[in-house]
This record gives sequence, C-alpha cells and structure tokens, in this order.
Amino acid sequence: MHAYLVVSQDSLKSEKFIQELSTPKNAEVIRLTLNKIEDVRNLNNFTKLKSVNPVVFVLESFHLASEEAQNALLKTLEEPQSSLQFIITTESLTNILPTIVSRCLVFNIKNYTLQVTSEYLNVLKTFKEGALSEKFEIATNLKTREEAIKFLGNLCLYLHQELHKNINIIKLLSRSATALSRIKSNANINLQLTNLIANS
Repeated sequence: MHAYLVVSQDSLKSEKFIQELSTPKNAEVIRLTLNKIEDVRNLNNFTKLKSVNPVVFVLESFHLASEEAQNALLKTLEEPQSSLQFIITTESLTNILPTIVSRCLVFNIKNYTLQVTSEYLNVLKTFKEGALSEKFEIATNLKTREEAIKFLGNLCLYLHQELHKNINIIKLLSRSATALSRIKSNANINLQLTNLIANS
C-alpha cells in the first residue's frame, strides 16, 4: 500500500502513526499542506521527477483542501512511483472525497467497540500473538470467502482497538486490511491468508 489516510483529532497519535507508517525508515519525509489546486499541481510536477531514494509525502490537514485540490491529487494516488509513499492526515472523513478515501488504507484513530464472544476474541488474539501453526489452523477453518471477509473484518476492528496498547501492531493491521480488500475483490483466499500469516 502506497497511500494511507490517518483520521484523528489527536495530533500526537497521528504523529505516532506517521512514524510507524513511513517506510523504509531512511526515507526522506516531506510535509505539505495542500489547500489549493495550485499546491497539488506543484506536488504533481515534483512526483513526475524520477526519484532514486524513497520519499514519504505527509499531506497534513487534508480536510481543509478544496474539492478541486482533492480531485487534482487523484491521478497521483492512482499511478505513483514505487519509491513514493503518501500519508494523508485529516480530522474527519466528512470533507474528504470518497474517491480519495477509496484509494487509501484508512486508519481511523478512535475508540472501537468489538462485539464478539469471548471464544471468538481468543481466536483473534491467537491470530495476533500465536505461533505460525496456530494461525494456519485458524486460516484453514475459513472455508468460504464470506467467512474470510468476516474474520478479517473483525481482526482489523480488534487490532484498531488494540493500537493504543501497542502501536507496533500497525503493520499487521495494514497487512490485514490489504488482505481483506483483495479478498473482497475476488483474490485467492488461501494465497492472501498465507501471505498475511507469513509476513505477520
């Protein structure tokens, strides 16, 4: 995933997310505020230049950007260079175009309520912390696409809920959300779950 959307009114929590999401760690981090279409055009011109070194663009307070500016950013998000990464911050999704949201992995930093049985919660905890053999056993029991989507959706919700305890699980959350998105798009279930477990 090359574009992330961090939703929070807490600047300190947003900053922790930015630090964890910025990869690789030696990437140059460039912070920008893009309110007008001219600002985005300048960014787009910059991103067309071939970059050898990795660059992370942090687009701050994007909820203040005009609709024209947001539309102008779409093509850059759709066809980025492999060395570029975008982290967009906003206080709310209300003023963010749905087309922008759909091109990003969204981290909504707020309190989540996960309503599952204690037994199911233990399964989620095992997938987060257990041995590889335990994780593969859980994946093997997901027989259908619907079951995989439900499980990964609950896993993402659970990991969101646990972020305040351990920010390091953000990478597992990111990979889980990516697997969920791909399975929803009819990708091979076993392949996505295997890749998720192997990289967790």
